[in-house]
Amino acid sequence: MQMFVKEGVRSKSLDSNDGSVSELERAGIIFQSTRYFDHGSHCQYNVTDWAWDHINKHPEVVTECT
Repeated sequence: MQMFVKEGVRSKSLDSNDGSVSELERAGIIFQSTRYFDHGSHCQYNVTDWAWDHINKHPEVVTECT
């Protein structure tokens, strides 16, 4: 999540095989915004509205390890 916050973006190409990406998706924090895969297993993910609002109101929840 830190990369979304640092760059101020809600959409990012991420590796769908990455365990962290899968966990964020299962938790409803991010979602695949397209079914188009680029660079093998990478596709666009967006941060959900509620998660975006929360991390902007409470930036302390995002740490170096996320």
